[in-house]
Amino acid sequence: MNTPTKLDRLYAAELASVKATAGLLDVASGRNPTLAKRHKAQPGECVYCDGERAAGNDFHPSHDASDRCESGRHSHCSCDTCF
Repeated sequence: MNTPTKLDRLYAAELASVKATAGLLDVASGRNPTLAKRHKAQPGECVYCDGERAAGNDFHPSHDASDRCESGRHSHCSCDTCF
């Protein structure tokens, strides 16, 4: 059985970080893989964002939650950290 060494684990973590920064990592949670927080999603991508866009509202929780979200990192989170 091949057990990963400490160096293997460090390399894997660094590679994942580089891929995430480059937008190449497929994030299973559905979060934006480019790590750029979007205020509104692209038209047609989110019903909430489309409604706010149609109403001309700019003051609402961002589509992407903060990396330090306190409530599960859901879209349009309104916890103290995200909003």
